[in-house]
Amino acid sequence: MEAHGRQERMALNLEIMEARNVIVKPAGGKDSLFVRYYLSTGNGQVKNITVNSKEVTARSDPQWKQTFSLECGGIMDDVNVITELQKQCVRFELRERSGKIKVMGNMFRASKVVGWV
Repeated sequence: MEAHGRQERMALNLEIMEARNVIVKPAGGKDSLFVRYYLSTGNGQVKNITVNSKEVTARSDPQWKQTFSLECGGIMDDVNVITELQKQCVRFELRERSGKIKVMGNMFRASKVVGWV
C-alpha cells in the first residue's frame, strides 16, 4: 500500500517565563508552584498532552524561564489538517504543591489549581 501526501514535520516551542501578583499563603517555605499545560491532540480527539514545568518556591512573582519543544510529523494529505491545528489551543494552570500527604500508607505530593488561562 502506497502512502499519499508528503511527509511534514511541525514544532511547537513554548516558553514559560513568570507569573505576577500571585497570592500565596505562608506555609513555612514548603510549598512550590508549577505550571501545568494541556496541548490538544487535534483530529477531533478529546485527549490532551499534559506537561508540567519545573517547580519553583511559592512567592508572589515566581519565575521559571523554561522552554519546552514538541515536534511531530506525519503525512499531510489534506490542507484542512493545518487549518484544524491552527484552531487548537493551549490551556495553562498555575498549580500549588504542598507538603507530602499520606494515602493508604504511601506518601504523595498532591497539587491544586491556583489559577488558569
